[in-house]
Amino acid sequence: MSSRIIKKDKIVFVGLPKNGSQAIKQIALRNDGFEIREFVNKPGWNDDKFLDFYDEDLTIFFPIRNSHTRARSELLETSKNYSGEDLISHIKNTISNGFTLNPRLSYFKNDIMLFFLKNILPNEKWKGCKIKFFDLKKLTTHIPEYIGLDIEIPYYNVASKDIKKEEIKKEFYRLNDEKPFEKVLVNTSELEESLLTGIKKSKFWIHL
Repeated sequence: MSSRIIKKDKIVFVGLPKNGSQAIKQIALRNDGFEIREFVNKPGWNDDKFLDFYDEDLTIFFPIRNSHTRARSELLETSKNYSGEDLISHIKNTISNGFTLNPRLSYFKNDIMLFFLKNILPNEKWKGCKIKFFDLKKLTTHIPEYIGLDIEIPYYNVASKDIKKEEIKKEFYRLNDEKPFEKVLVNTSELEESLLTGIKKSKFWIHL
Protein backbone atom coordinates (compact mmCIF):
# COMPACT_ATOMS: atom_id res chain seq x y z
CA MET A 1 0.00 0.00 0.00
CA SER A 2 1.50 3.26 -1.12
CA SER A 3 1.42 6.80 0.16
CA ARG A 4 1.70 9.41 -2.55
CA ILE A 5 1.30 13.08 -3.26
CA ILE A 6 0.39 14.69 -6.55
CA LYS A 7 1.21 18.27 -7.44
CA LYS A 8 0.21 20.76 -10.09
CA ASP A 9 1.58 24.28 -9.85
CA LYS A 10 0.79 25.29 -6.25
CA ILE A 11 -1.83 22.63 -5.50
CA VAL A 12 -1.01 19.33 -3.77
CA PHE A 13 -3.18 16.34 -2.86
CA VAL A 14 -2.16 13.78 -0.25
CA GLY A 15 -3.09 10.14 -0.84
CA LEU A 16 -2.62 7.70 2.03
CA PRO A 17 -3.33 3.95 2.09
CA LYS A 18 -7.04 3.18 2.47
CA ASN A 19 -7.69 6.89 2.25
CA GLY A 20 -8.23 7.81 -1.39
CA SER A 21 -4.72 7.00 -2.55
CA GLN A 22 -5.89 5.30 -5.75
CA ALA A 23 -8.44 8.02 -6.58
CA ILE A 24 -5.81 10.70 -6.10
CA LYS A 25 -3.42 8.79 -8.33
CA GLN A 26 -6.13 8.78 -10.99
CA ILE A 27 -6.32 12.58 -10.84
CA ALA A 28 -2.73 12.74 -12.01
CA LEU A 29 -3.20 10.05 -14.64
CA ARG A 30 -6.36 11.57 -16.15
CA ASN A 31 -5.44 15.25 -16.05
CA ASP A 32 -2.49 17.06 -17.59
CA GLY A 33 0.19 18.80 -15.60
CA PHE A 34 0.27 16.72 -12.42
CA GLU A 35 3.40 15.14 -10.99
CA ILE A 36 3.29 12.08 -8.72
CA ARG A 37 5.68 11.39 -5.87
CA GLU A 38 5.60 8.19 -3.84
CA PHE A 39 6.83 9.03 -0.39
CA VAL A 40 5.94 6.33 2.15
CA ASN A 41 8.00 8.29 4.69
CA LYS A 42 11.26 7.05 3.27
CA PRO A 43 14.27 9.18 4.22
CA GLY A 44 15.17 11.61 1.49
CA TRP A 45 11.87 11.51 -0.38
CA ASN A 46 11.69 15.30 -0.26
CA ASP A 47 15.36 16.25 -0.42
CA ASP A 48 14.76 18.06 -3.72
CA LYS A 49 12.01 20.17 -2.10
CA PHE A 50 9.34 18.64 -4.32
CA LEU A 51 7.07 19.72 -1.50
CA ASP A 52 8.19 23.09 -0.18
CA PHE A 53 6.52 23.54 3.19
CA TYR A 54 7.79 27.11 3.40
CA ASP A 55 6.16 28.25 0.14
CA GLU A 56 3.27 30.49 1.23
CA ASP A 57 1.56 30.06 -2.15
CA LEU A 58 1.39 26.27 -1.81
CA THR A 59 -1.86 24.63 -0.66
CA ILE A 60 -1.90 21.01 0.47
CA PHE A 61 -5.28 19.26 0.40
CA PHE A 62 -5.46 16.39 2.89
CA PRO A 63 -8.59 14.18 2.80
CA ILE A 64 -9.82 12.50 5.97
CA ARG A 65 -11.95 9.36 6.01
CA ASN A 66 -14.22 8.00 8.71
CA SER A 67 -11.87 5.97 10.92
CA HIS A 68 -14.16 2.96 11.20
CA THR A 69 -14.66 2.80 7.45
CA ARG A 70 -10.91 3.00 6.95
CA ALA A 71 -10.35 0.27 9.52
CA ARG A 72 -12.78 -2.07 7.76
CA SER A 73 -11.01 -1.40 4.49
CA GLU A 74 -7.76 -2.47 6.13
CA LEU A 75 -9.53 -5.51 7.58
CA LEU A 76 -10.51 -6.62 4.08
CA GLU A 77 -6.94 -6.15 2.86
CA THR A 78 -5.58 -8.15 5.79
CA SER A 79 -8.15 -10.91 5.30
CA LYS A 80 -6.92 -11.51 1.76
CA ASN A 81 -3.81 -13.09 3.30
CA TYR A 82 -5.93 -16.04 4.45
CA SER A 83 -7.72 -18.81 2.60
CA GLY A 84 -9.72 -21.94 3.34
CA GLU A 85 -10.08 -22.89 6.99
CA ASP A 86 -7.52 -20.26 7.99
CA LEU A 87 -9.79 -17.58 6.57
CA ILE A 88 -12.81 -18.97 8.43
CA SER A 89 -10.81 -19.02 11.68
CA HIS A 90 -9.59 -15.46 11.05
CA ILE A 91 -13.13 -14.22 10.43
CA LYS A 92 -14.52 -15.96 13.53
CA ASN A 93 -11.74 -14.50 15.66
CA THR A 94 -12.40 -11.02 14.27
CA ILE A 95 -16.14 -11.33 14.90
CA SER A 96 -15.44 -12.36 18.51
CA ASN A 97 -12.71 -9.87 19.35
CA GLY A 98 -13.09 -7.03 16.86
CA PHE A 99 -10.43 -5.60 14.60
CA THR A 100 -7.78 -3.13 15.71
CA LEU A 101 -6.79 -0.58 13.10
CA ASN A 102 -3.21 -1.23 12.03
CA PRO A 103 -1.06 1.57 13.53
CA ARG A 104 0.73 2.12 10.21
CA LEU A 105 -2.51 3.59 8.87
CA SER A 106 -2.55 6.35 11.47
CA TYR A 107 -3.13 9.80 10.03
CA PHE A 108 -0.42 11.04 12.35
CA LYS A 109 2.49 8.90 11.15
CA ASN A 110 3.39 10.64 7.91
CA ASP A 111 5.73 13.55 7.27
CA ILE A 112 3.05 16.00 6.15
CA MET A 113 0.83 15.57 9.20
CA LEU A 114 3.84 15.61 11.52
CA PHE A 115 5.02 18.87 9.97
CA PHE A 116 1.54 20.30 10.43
CA LEU A 117 1.42 19.33 14.12
CA LYS A 118 4.91 20.58 14.91
CA ASN A 119 5.11 23.75 12.85
CA ILE A 120 1.73 25.01 11.65
CA LEU A 121 -0.89 24.13 14.26
CA PRO A 122 0.86 25.83 17.22
CA ASN A 123 2.08 28.84 15.23
CA GLU A 124 -0.48 31.62 14.77
CA LYS A 125 2.07 33.56 12.72
CA TRP A 126 2.86 30.74 10.29
CA LYS A 127 3.73 32.17 6.86
CA GLY A 128 4.46 29.02 4.87
CA CYS A 129 2.23 26.56 3.02
CA LYS A 130 -1.45 26.09 3.81
CA ILE A 131 -2.84 22.69 4.73
CA LYS A 132 -6.56 22.14 4.27
CA PHE A 133 -8.32 19.03 5.53
CA PHE A 134 -11.64 17.82 4.14
CA ASP A 135 -14.03 14.87 4.07
CA LEU A 136 -12.78 12.26 1.59
CA LYS A 137 -16.37 11.71 0.41
CA LYS A 138 -16.30 15.24 -1.08
CA LEU A 139 -13.20 14.61 -3.19
CA THR A 140 -15.10 13.78 -6.37
CA THR A 141 -18.18 15.92 -5.90
CA HIS A 142 -16.93 19.21 -4.44
CA ILE A 143 -13.17 19.64 -4.70
CA PRO A 144 -12.84 20.52 -8.44
CA GLU A 145 -15.13 23.52 -8.02
CA TYR A 146 -13.52 24.50 -4.73
CA ILE A 147 -10.02 24.67 -6.19
CA GLY A 148 -11.25 26.23 -9.42
CA LEU A 149 -9.72 23.68 -11.77
CA ASP A 150 -11.51 21.91 -14.61
CA ILE A 151 -10.27 18.44 -13.74
CA GLU A 152 -11.75 14.97 -13.59
CA ILE A 153 -11.69 13.32 -10.17
CA PRO A 154 -13.16 9.84 -10.57
CA TYR A 155 -14.98 7.84 -7.94
CA TYR A 156 -12.46 5.03 -7.67
CA ASN A 157 -13.48 2.22 -5.33
CA VAL A 158 -10.94 -0.53 -5.78
CA ALA A 159 -12.55 -2.83 -3.18
CA SER A 160 -15.83 -3.04 -5.10
CA LYS A 161 -13.90 -4.43 -8.09
CA ASP A 162 -11.95 -6.97 -6.03
CA ILE A 163 -13.72 -10.33 -6.29
CA LYS A 164 -11.90 -11.85 -3.30
CA LYS A 165 -12.80 -8.92 -1.04
CA GLU A 166 -16.45 -9.23 -2.02
CA GLU A 167 -16.32 -12.96 -1.22
CA ILE A 168 -14.74 -12.23 2.17
CA LYS A 169 -17.52 -9.77 3.01
CA LYS A 170 -20.06 -12.48 2.22
CA GLU A 171 -18.21 -14.89 4.55
CA PHE A 172 -18.38 -12.35 7.38
CA TYR A 173 -22.11 -12.07 6.74
CA ARG A 174 -22.57 -15.86 6.69
CA LEU A 175 -20.62 -16.41 9.91
CA ASN A 176 -21.97 -13.42 11.81
CA ASP A 177 -25.66 -14.30 12.23
CA GLU A 178 -26.45 -12.50 8.99
CA LYS A 179 -25.12 -9.16 10.19
CA PRO A 180 -23.40 -7.15 7.42
CA PHE A 181 -19.65 -6.71 7.29
CA GLU A 182 -20.15 -3.03 8.12
CA LYS A 183 -21.33 -4.03 11.61
CA VAL A 184 -18.09 -5.81 12.53
CA LEU A 185 -16.55 -4.22 15.61
CA VAL A 186 -13.41 -2.16 14.90
CA ASN A 187 -11.18 -0.56 17.49
CA THR A 188 -9.49 2.73 16.72
CA SER A 189 -7.17 4.93 18.74
CA GLU A 190 -9.03 7.28 21.09
CA LEU A 191 -6.15 9.75 20.83
CA GLU A 192 -6.32 9.78 17.04
CA GLU A 193 -10.09 10.17 17.13
CA SER A 194 -9.71 13.15 19.47
CA LEU A 195 -7.08 14.78 17.25
CA LEU A 196 -9.23 14.32 14.15
CA THR A 197 -12.26 15.75 15.96
CA GLY A 198 -10.17 18.79 16.88
CA ILE A 199 -9.02 19.29 13.29
CA LYS A 200 -12.61 19.09 12.04
CA LYS A 201 -13.56 21.91 14.40
CA SER A 202 -10.58 24.07 13.47
CA LYS A 203 -9.90 26.70 10.80
CA PHE A 204 -7.91 24.07 8.90
CA TRP A 205 -11.04 22.06 8.00
CA ILE A 206 -12.94 22.83 4.77
CA HIS A 207 -16.72 22.58 5.20
CA LEU A 208 -17.80 21.55 1.70
